[in-house]
Amino acid sequence: MTEGTGKGDIDDFDGRVQKALEVGFVADLVHWARTGDDTSLTYIEDSSRSGLEYQLARQGWFWVGEGGTEAVEKWMNQFEPPKWTEEGPESEYQRLTLENSYQRKRYNPIPESSEYSISQESIRDIMDVLIQAERVRNAEIREQTGLSESTVYRGLNYLIDKGVVVHEKDSRYNYYQDIGVTSIDNTDIEADLNPEEARLEWCRRYYNNIIE
Repeated sequence: MTEGTGKGDIDDFDGRVQKALEVGFVADLVHWARTGDDTSLTYIEDSSRSGLEYQLARQGWFWVGEGGTEAVEKWMNQFEPPKWTEEGPESEYQRLTLENSYQRKRYNPIPESSEYSISQESIRDIMDVLIQAERVRNAEIREQTGLSESTVYRGLNYLIDKGVVVHEKDSRYNYYQDIGVTSIDNTDIEADLNPEEARLEWCRRYYNNIIE
C-alpha cells in the first residue's frame, strides 16, 4: 500500500487512469497491451488477445465508466491493445468489446477532507487494518499500510470524529479499535472482482455504509 497523494482521487480522466495504474492487475493488462508480454496474465481463463482486451475494457468501465462509452474508448485508445487498434474505430469488434465488457461497478473517489487533508485511499487503507484486527496500535497501522505517522494520525482522528473508531490507552500504548462492521451484502465481490478490486470495493461499501 502506498500513501495517498490525492492526485488519483480527483474526478477527471487522467487522475482515474493514474489511480488505476497503481493496481497490479490493471498494470499487467496495460503492460501486455503495450508489449505483448502476457506472462503475468496466464491465470486468466481466456488469455487470447480478445480475452485480454475484454478484461482491459472491463477495467475501463470500472475506472472511467462514469464518462460513458466515449471515456472507455479513450481508455482503450490510450493503451493501444493490438486487436483493438488493428480493427480500428467504429468496427464491429470495438463495439462488441465495449458492449460485452460493460459493468455497473464504478470507481467512486471521495474528495480529500479539507479539515484533515487525507485522501480516500489512505482512509481505506487504515480501515482495512482496523477491520481485520480486534485492536491495533498506531505503529502497527503504519507498518501494515506504509503510511506516514502524520497521515495515520490524521486518519484515525477523522474516523474517531465520525464515530467509527474508539481510542483506548493502557499504561504504555495507545490502541484503536473499529466499532464493528455494519451488515453489508458482499456476496458478489469475490466472484466478480480480482483481489485488489475486491479489497477496494469491500472498503468502499464499508466506508459508505458507516460514514455517509
